[in-house]
Amino acid sequence: MEEQTICGYPVEKIRKAFFKGELNKLLDEISSIQKIEIQDTQKLEEYLTELQNEKQDNKDFVKHFEDENELKPPSVDELSNKLTDEQQQKLNLWIENIEQMEMYCKNIMQGVRKAIKEKRTISKEQYSDMATEMICLMPDIDRIRVYRDQLYRKRLTRIIDESLVKMSRAEAEERARITQEYKDYKLSILLKENLEEFIMMCKKRYGINN
Repeated sequence: MEEQTICGYPVEKIRKAFFKGELNKLLDEISSIQKIEIQDTQKLEEYLTELQNEKQDNKDFVKHFEDENELKPPSVDELSNKLTDEQQQKLNLWIENIEQMEMYCKNIMQGVRKAIKEKRTISKEQYSDMATEMICLMPDIDRIRVYRDQLYRKRLTRIIDESLVKMSRAEAEERARITQEYKDYKLSILLKENLEEFIMMCKKRYGINN
């Protein structure tokens, strides 16, 4: 079967250059060898249009897949309104997954603390792996922290709105500090600080020759 070409180049080479973001480089290469005729330009334009449509289809597929499977915290609008049963179920599952992740991080830190206390050796490869894993988990740790911050601020606003007497924000904040929402938010902040310190410690440890 004869290989299809455009401008004297195999279409597969043009396809590869397009999806690797090297199309300009390929066109410069073609132009340095030969003059691109008008009929070749039209064929190339049609083929690139096909590739662009295929690229968009790929993006739409990935976006659909991510939207269907990625668990996300509720938006500000969703927080302001009553969640549907489906939204509440997704939220509960998301929170459960993040809380398991938080417990996993705590267990790692406790395991290192116990190993150090018992004077057991931890290799620098192990420190490197732990730091890398913590860094990968940090985006989700940040998301739950932001979500808990939103819940705390929502509770704070409710305290002000539902007060029978005029209340300053400072007074409302003092009252909000005894709520579960504030406690959860504050613990999220402290956990992130602990994780950041743990990551720094791991980096120092695996930077030392054992």
